[in-house]
Amino acid sequence: MTTKPHPRPVPNPAPGSAHTHTNTPTSPPPPTHIIPSAIISETASLTGTFPITIGANAVLHPRCKITSRHAPVTISEGCIVCERSSVGLLSNSNSDSSSAETNDDTEGAKKKSSSSNNNNNNNNNNNNNNNNNNNNNNNNNNNNNNEEGVVLEAGVHVEVGAVVEARRVGEGSVVGVKAVVGRGAVLGKYCKVGPLCRIAEDEILPDYTVVYGTGTGRQSRRVDRSGLASCEMDMRRKHVETLRGLIPSNVAKWRSSGA
Repeated sequence: MTTKPHPRPVPNPAPGSAHTHTNTPTSPPPPTHIIPSAIISETASLTGTFPITIGANAVLHPRCKITSRHAPVTISEGCIVCERSSVGLLSNSNSDSSSAETNDDTEGAKKKSSSSNNNNNNNNNNNNNNNNNNNNNNNNNNNNNNEEGVVLEAGVHVEVGAVVEARRVGEGSVVGVKAVVGRGAVLGKYCKVGPLCRIAEDEILPDYTVVYGTGTGRQSRRVDRSGLASCEMDMRRKHVETLRGLIPSNVAKWRSSGA
């Protein structure tokens, strides 16, 4: 009489293995309005809660980041956003640091006023009221900037690794490789920000301004009215059509229902 071998016990799969199924929470996609002719890579990143608008024939390369976590983002017709670049506000308003400084000043003023006469107390109170009004105005301005968000006008080219938090980048402008355009800045039409250059927060560049430098902190500026802007825009439109055949697009992944 033969005995049947006992079956070997099957070990439980290790956590994180291919046999386990974990439900990891994912954040919902942002509200979007995307024109179907846009080109959006499967590996582009769109995050946030404010609306993201992407115009006709705009191109979002692989691994670029569009964030509307703190304000809306508008990418107009024919814009090109390259790999590892970022468009959108990366943090909330910068009023926190200024309000902290104001609070320190106010506390110091209170300590001084405790040893002064009534007239000085009244003056300090008036100054505190003025400071509070100024802070409220600054907060209102920051809220207005947040409501408008970041706008790239038609034909803007954001090159590899650049960071754009500008309030507005004018038509046909170019932001170079790893350049940084600070929060609230405004670039006019057909501006060029060279590689590794930085545009300060709330800075305004007139039309046709060229910013260039060595990337070591020293920057130069000039105005270029050579008349080549229209030729560059034509070349960019042809570049978009070339990218259409090179970048697998998945617009449906990001389009909101009813958009």
